[in-house]
Amino acid sequence: ATVGASIMGGEDRNCMIDTVRAIAVGGAVGGFAGCTKAFFDAYQPTMTEQAEAATTKAGRGILSRAARGIPARSVLPTGSVIGSYALLFAGVGGTFTGVQCLLREIRGETDDLWNGLGGACAAGALFGVQHGSVQAGVGGCAFLALGLAFMELTGNTLLPAPRENLKMQSD
Repeated sequence: ATVGASIMGGEDRNCMIDTVRAIAVGGAVGGFAGCTKAFFDAYQPTMTEQAEAATTKAGRGILSRAARGIPARSVLPTGSVIGSYALLFAGVGGTFTGVQCLLREIRGETDDLWNGLGGACAAGALFGVQHGSVQAGVGGCAFLALGLAFMELTGNTLLPAPRENLKMQSD
């Protein structure tokens, strides 16, 4: 079974439902990642504030924007960051699952590494679309495909096998 099968809950699944679920989960994870990035970006000192802090004695001018009562730059950029991340993650999740499922259907219900690699490469290509760069697309394809291959080769886990399983395998 592939990574998709273990995440989506079994071998007998509906492609459309799985793809929609992957889009929803990807969007939620991306939205959270976007919130985190927007939060930290909003409280980073600007270049002017950094220069001002460098000219004060002992760096006493370095205080966070919240501590000085300066509001975040704007709500609009924050929403834009959150939306951008949510859209990218939703696209990656939906593309991976959709292409993997499509390849499984085309290849006659075989669920193997090749379907996952095709989905990972297609999903990685979205990074190239986002950045308008062929190199980013090729890099995204290679990165996600290698990550998926690693997961497949390690039994769909990043954690080592429990010691009980290791003893049983050696017997």
